[in-house]
Amino acid sequence: MLIAAATCSIWTLASAQISPNTQYYLDNANSGLAVNVSGASTVNGAAIIQWPYDANADSIWTFVATDSGYYQIVNANSGRDIVVQSASTSSGANIIQWSFGSAQNDQWKPVQNSDGSYTFHNRKSGLALEVPGDSTAQGVQLDQWTDNGGANQKFTVNIVGSSGGGSGNIAPNGTAYGWFGMSSSTGTANQTAQPGLNDNNLTANVDLEPAGGAIGAWEAGGVIWSSPVTISSADFINGDITTGGDGFLTANLKLQFTTDGTTWTDSGWTASPAYPYSSSAGGQTYAFSGTAVSGVLGAR
Repeated sequence: MLIAAATCSIWTLASAQISPNTQYYLDNANSGLAVNVSGASTVNGAAIIQWPYDANADSIWTFVATDSGYYQIVNANSGRDIVVQSASTSSGANIIQWSFGSAQNDQWKPVQNSDGSYTFHNRKSGLALEVPGDSTAQGVQLDQWTDNGGANQKFTVNIVGSSGGGSGNIAPNGTAYGWFGMSSSTGTANQTAQPGLNDNNLTANVDLEPAGGAIGAWEAGGVIWSSPVTISSADFINGDITTGGDGFLTANLKLQFTTDGTTWTDSGWTASPAYPYSSSAGGQTYAFSGTAVSGVLGAR
């Protein structure tokens, strides 16, 4: 968030939650590519690969609950499941699609990571779904391997036709800061801890610069994490307007991300509803939407 006047503000940042019978696409956190059925095949044995997401049915999946926290992951095009080939329990076994059966190699337990992504453990083998060799190449077939916490074993779960929308607020997992007196939108001047921005208290006001901001100076408020996270949505809650008329933005509300903790770039996400740049912003929530982003160390 970048602002041109001192304000009261609170952040929530979310990662999508898994719900049965909802359509999702799954992006690998390392490559950014989507889990896909090779060649849009509808036959048993077709390879499960990574490929750029194109909104076609061969890259869209539904979670169907079995029991004990496990799910079938069913392709929207073929109606077949993500399975470990030949019900193997060995690391490196290939992942294919196949009709649901009784071998339990077609059931997966999603475990959410601290960055909002998920790791999927196979019920038969106990091994994790992954992109082998940390590959970022299109067309690489997925396999299973011992869970090692690598980004190639993490997947973002994204609702089709949406940038996210789950209820998992990951803002409290990081450290909140305010910046003020910046001469440019990407500046980092006067970085100050502001724990009230991410403490999950959505009613208490936080003033980024109690002494008052300089005219034309940039200010920001946001969260930095100790390890990369995935962000699928972001909400900015504008605080109350003061008796002196302060507490709303006069220009340039935007969302920025950093992948190194210091260099900030505009996200290109849009806020809804449109920010009014007037006192009518007081107490309102503005939801930023855009394509889910992985490898993020900070959002402001």
